[in-house]
Amino acid sequence: MLYVLTAAFLVFFAGRYLTPGSWELPWWVTAKLPQQLDIWGWQVPDNILAGLRGTDEFLRRQADGLRRGWQSFTGQGLEIAGVKFWKNTGGGGSMPLPEAGQLTVDFLDVGQGDCALIQVDGHAMLFDCGPDDTGTYVQNYLQKQGIDTLDYVIGSHPDEDHIGGMDVVVSKFDCGTILMPETEKDGKSARDAELAMNYRGYQAVAPWPGQVYELGDAFFTVLGPVSYYENDTNNNSIAVRLVYGSVSFLFTGDAEKEEEADLAAEGLELKSDVYQVGHHGSSTASSWEFLREVSPAYAVISCGAENRYGHPHEEVLERLAAVGSAVYRTDRQGTVRAVSDGESIRWSTER
Repeated sequence: MLYVLTAAFLVFFAGRYLTPGSWELPWWVTAKLPQQLDIWGWQVPDNILAGLRGTDEFLRRQADGLRRGWQSFTGQGLEIAGVKFWKNTGGGGSMPLPEAGQLTVDFLDVGQGDCALIQVDGHAMLFDCGPDDTGTYVQNYLQKQGIDTLDYVIGSHPDEDHIGGMDVVVSKFDCGTILMPETEKDGKSARDAELAMNYRGYQAVAPWPGQVYELGDAFFTVLGPVSYYENDTNNNSIAVRLVYGSVSFLFTGDAEKEEEADLAAEGLELKSDVYQVGHHGSSTASSWEFLREVSPAYAVISCGAENRYGHPHEEVLERLAAVGSAVYRTDRQGTVRAVSDGESIRWSTER
């Protein structure tokens, strides 16, 4: 019996802590199962949940030490019977590591959804986390970039295509500040994100316009939401403007023309070199008035190939062309990377 239990533990340990897919059992036990038991009228004692969390954290630290030791010793990952036990293997793209003294912004190819990874000076943040089925892809991408801590995780609004992968991200990475808007958070993805935050002991913060956050030598200013729109998560999206040197990036989630008008009326700086096109290129966003304010030299559209919404809409592509924006699209070019030294921007893509 002891051999069986030992073997079972080793299989669990490897699956949970060493493989890129990382089993979800501890989070499921400490978050989802108690919720279901509560529905049935049962209670899991807090001391048991605390013990499970503590044990999970202890084992995770041991696994991190094993990974670092093996990498230092061999210079590569471990593969047994075709199973890759390593951060730098598996899915998640193969973009090179960021260069020192540069800002790197990766617009990940997560299909019909949004996820942007910003890195500078050893600091990292995520703006949105992609749909439900890309959580492990995002996890692997971050791990391949050598990331184990995120200074910021921003869920622009609680739609599945923006926070579906947040439960994986929050449960697998140490997170400094989590920003989410004060809006209705119905749906499975929002509940899973909340459960993951509870599991890790995190509390999301709702920012307000004008707040400034530092990220290494870069900083970002919260632009919105300015107003609250009842039953309209899109127009309650968090919008931020990221600045590094003289270069700027604008992220607006799924903000549509109503929130865009609010942002323009608020009086904060909108003009940006790079614009992650609002609502995946929907004609309900990126209005003429807003694009004239932003006047982006480059625009990145995150959308899925042949998606059922027809994104990006032709009207938006015409508007972007009219304001002189060079357009990158994840549905055609895969992951899009912008690298800046604070004065210029160079681009690369990866399918």
